[in-house]
Amino acid sequence: MAIHFFGITSVVPFSIRLLANTLLVTWWGSMLTIFLDFREEESSAKKYLVESAVQLSLQEMQRNEISALVRADIHREIEDNLKHAQGSLKNEMDSLSKLDSSSASITAQQTQRISELLFNVAKDSVKPLSKSLWAREGEIYPRHTWREVLVRVTQFQPFYPGLLAAIDIIGAAPQQINDFGVNRGLPLVIAATLLILTIGTIFNLLMKEWPRHHAKLFFVGIVVLQSSIVPMRVHFRELWEPGSATITWQLTQHITGIVIIFMTSSVGAFRKMNTESREIFSSEIKEELVSSIARSRELANLARESSRILHGAVQTRLVSCAIAIERAYKQESARDLTLALQEALDVLSSPLRESAFADSITGEVERKISLWKGLCDFDLSIDIGDIPNHPHTTSVVGRIIEEAISNSIRHGDASKIQIAIEVREKNRLIIVVEDNGSGIKKGNPGIGSALLQQESGGNWSLQPQESGTRLEVQIPLVGELTQ
Repeated sequence: MAIHFFGITSVVPFSIRLLANTLLVTWWGSMLTIFLDFREEESSAKKYLVESAVQLSLQEMQRNEISALVRADIHREIEDNLKHAQGSLKNEMDSLSKLDSSSASITAQQTQRISELLFNVAKDSVKPLSKSLWAREGEIYPRHTWREVLVRVTQFQPFYPGLLAAIDIIGAAPQQINDFGVNRGLPLVIAATLLILTIGTIFNLLMKEWPRHHAKLFFVGIVVLQSSIVPMRVHFRELWEPGSATITWQLTQHITGIVIIFMTSSVGAFRKMNTESREIFSSEIKEELVSSIARSRELANLARESSRILHGAVQTRLVSCAIAIERAYKQESARDLTLALQEALDVLSSPLRESAFADSITGEVERKISLWKGLCDFDLSIDIGDIPNHPHTTSVVGRIIEEAISNSIRHGDASKIQIAIEVREKNRLIIVVEDNGSGIKKGNPGIGSALLQQESGGNWSLQPQESGTRLEVQIPLVGELTQ
């Protein structure tokens, strides 16, 4: 048997060993379940305390206009990244201004160069910047380590002598009675039980009387318990069965005893420890760290807001400008080409200046479609009844439609897009976008997928069809949507 490795021999009947092991497994399983429940409950309470403090700090920040400073930092970062592209477009504008208004003065090479510039800016500058901003996460309050948990056990928890004695009886009594007989083994078990109860009770009284020295008394109590019980058993084992108390056996007894003491003190009275831990944790929340977390959270929120604008409106407008420039050249319209180039320059000059949302879902969807007017045929069907027009709901629908159209045209080369929006079960808005493009491209999910995931709470799907793709997104209609 495996216990021979530790210098222990056993001739205990199988039925007794099975009963003892069953009791031990039942007890340890119950204690482990209680302990894990306690850890989960304590973790939730800590998160709630930190979140409350962070939200209060965020409100203070917004009152003090710190958000404006954070937003300005992001704007400067974006402008610095797009400065080169803006300069290149200005040079093209200067070149066009020197040409005649006749379309004949515009060369195919110049048109291609401008178009490629806009496509490259959207792909190589705006898209990576959007991805970088989206990936920013706010700081979190550091979690307590296992070392801190054990330290708190020694600082605030008592011994549980009754529980320790019960475990000792279950684990040691059958072996000792079998090895030394009832006349010797039973008194040895009783003596160990009395020692555990006496020493544990005395040190609990001492820790209660002098709470400032709780940790020191806790460790002294462990030493006294171990130095009383293990040497006693070693003495009688060697007296009655010489050579049975090997060094390995003694070391195993000490380690097992210490582990059991810590485990019982960790899970015992866990409700009380939970309350005390929350109070201690609440008092230890550092204002400076909470302020830093709140600022970081605000920075992450604004970064993601900027990422949505860059990925959606900015990329969409740059690509549509590039396509408009190509179409203007084919139609020999120098005026349209200049207007498209000027719009692209305006986008890069103020990339985060998002156009105002429409005052209704229908109006917002039609506004997004108008950005691609002439580049694709649209079939729109909206059946939403008289649901309230919440600004946030409208903006979310607009972003989803913008992402869907952009993907269909830019990645799928679609020439026809069908959009259907309806209310289902009075509390969900269903958005379906179908196209006749080239289908789903292979690759890792990008910002668009992350945006759909966030806005829908994971309730979206993208499926291939015989010709094109089908996107379905569900968003809740319970008040205003949450971010």
